Amino acid sequence: ELPKLPPCGTLARRIQLQEHVHERVLLIQQTTDELQQLHGAVSRRHSELQRQCPPEVHVQELRRKISEVEQQTGSAEETVLDMLADARRWDHDIRHLRLELEASQLRGQELAALVKADQNLCGSSDSW
Repeated sequence: ELPKLPPCGTLARRIQLQEHVHERVLLIQQTTDELQQLHGAVSRRHSELQRQCPPEVHVQELRRKISEVEQQTGSAEETVLDMLADARRWDHDIRHLRLELEASQLRGQELAALVKADQNLCGSSDSW
C-alpha cells in the first residue's frame, strides 16, 4: 500500500517517494535473503534425505537381495524340517534297536541260565 503523498512535483513528495522505494528495496532484499537461506536449508535437507533414502535403482537392488534372502531362508527352513524329520526317524530306529537289544540280552540271560541248569543236571546225572 502506497503512502499518501503530497501533490505531484514537489520536493517533499520526491523525498517521501525515494524513502518509500528505499524501504521497499530493503524489504525485498531482506525477503530475498530469507528465501535464499530457506532454499539452502531445503537443499541441505533434500541431500540428507537422498542419502537416507537410496535412489530407485538401489531400492530395486535391495528388494532383489531381500527376495534372495527370503528364498534362501525358505530353503534353509525346509532343510531344517527335513533334518528334524530324519532325526525323529533315527530316534525311533534307535529306540526300536534298544528294545531289540534288551530283548536279546534277556534271551541271552535266559539261555545262559538254561545252559547252566542243564550243565548242573548233566553233571549230577554223570555222578550217579
